[in-house]
Amino acid sequence: MTVNRKTKILMGIPSKKIKIGGPIHHLPYLVDYFEKREQYEIKIFTYGSKIDSGSLIDKKESIFRKIINTLQVFFLFVYQVAVFRPHIIHINTAFDPKSLVRDIPFSLFVFLIRKKLIFKLHGSSYELINTQSKFILFLIRLFFLGATRVGVLSGIEKDEFVEKFGNAKKLVVVKNIVHPNKPNNITEHLYFKRESSKTYGLFISRIIAGKGLDDIIRALPLVLKTNPDFKMVVAGDGPEKIPLTNLACELNVNDSIIWLGIVKNDHLCELFVSSDVFIFPSHMPEGMPMSLVEALRSGIPIITTRVRFAVNYLVENQNCLFIETGNIIDITEKINRLLVDKDLQMNMKAINPKMVDNFSEEIVGNEFEDIYRQMLN
Repeated sequence: MTVNRKTKILMGIPSKKIKIGGPIHHLPYLVDYFEKREQYEIKIFTYGSKIDSGSLIDKKESIFRKIINTLQVFFLFVYQVAVFRPHIIHINTAFDPKSLVRDIPFSLFVFLIRKKLIFKLHGSSYELINTQSKFILFLIRLFFLGATRVGVLSGIEKDEFVEKFGNAKKLVVVKNIVHPNKPNNITEHLYFKRESSKTYGLFISRIIAGKGLDDIIRALPLVLKTNPDFKMVVAGDGPEKIPLTNLACELNVNDSIIWLGIVKNDHLCELFVSSDVFIFPSHMPEGMPMSLVEALRSGIPIITTRVRFAVNYLVENQNCLFIETGNIIDITEKINRLLVDKDLQMNMKAINPKMVDNFSEEIVGNEFEDIYRQMLN
């Protein structure tokens, strides 16, 4: 790295129109970190879809529109590389079939011009990691070709990539920044009013297949036998909401569910403070799910499946209770246990917020600086 000149970083982040999902909420903090460092000059460009997913959650881009958008982004990227002449190109993306196809032209272009590129993945699909298709494996090799580093969100995820694709020297474990600021005294109840006689479970996610909300709904009749005053708060929307509402009606538990719809990120803290247990029953591998991280920050007791982030960072009976994926009886028993185990609740409330210190802007920013230095050496 040259000492007497600024290191230029060209960073691709999601469009500001994207209102849901973790990246748009934590990536600006990483940009802020490098903007405040005199030795760096950072320039951002929009990377990925421009669909306003906050208001049109189920709207999908047509194939034609997606191709046009990708071409526009690519040519703008080429122009910015030529004008800005970055030392580091940092692209935030995911490891799924659509993103893979989109990312390959960028990887090949960077390979040809011999620039330093890091793909930072905010998630990856088991199906793509475990593909047996020779054609897909060829595409994955092209994806890795131009990348100097590929950042994943846990050691477990890194091991999965190394086992399937090699490239151990290119793969690094990275983190998302969790901003420490949160309101301490919440007096407004914009979404639901807590009743002192009831206990509340909380689920926050886009409502799609694989997130496990159906497991919670199927467990509710059993939970209510032991805890009849239990209420389940559901924040989110998506294509599975209507089928799951119908399932709740069939099981006669819909009156014990508070369907909130989409909740603004700035207001999620109210939900954590107003609830008794956060339940994260995802069937997906997950990277670093920000709702789970926010639950840690708030101190709310946590029940979760063994997603990558949880296995990598959390200890059972200390930070959380683990549940078996899709096991209704296990979910029921863990909810009932946590609702009555006051000592365990207090321990989680005391320990979990301290964990978030490991994801501060300073720590995560320094770690990315180290990665950039390694790339340039």
